[in-house]
Amino acid sequence: AVVGHELNVSTYQMCVLMLFNSHHTLTWQDIMMQTNIPLDELKRHLMSLYVNPKAKILVKGGSGGEKEKSKEPQDNDMFQVNSAFECKLFRIKVPLVQMKSLTGQEGQTLMRVE
Repeated sequence: AVVGHELNVSTYQMCVLMLFNSHHTLTWQDIMMQTNIPLDELKRHLMSLYVNPKAKILVKGGSGGEKEKSKEPQDNDMFQVNSAFECKLFRIKVPLVQMKSLTGQEGQTLMRVE
């Protein structure tokens, strides 16, 4: 029997996940074009769906033979729903990744909001 999960995600994460209702695989470019989410925000919200081992909802694969150097999405990266995802919990909170390159007032504001 297929076990469902309830995902507690941000609005941006939900927008990304909703794309997979009508597409099996999407590229980084596809996701950028279809969501119109600001680039830095999209990167942060998308990464949180495949970087965290406890909430690996999506899987990322590069197209071609390039090495997986960066956890950040690259132009030709392909994403799909992780069909092997398993979790004992029914409700899963998907935390946002913290981006290291926050600078100045923008970073201070972001940290206060969280």
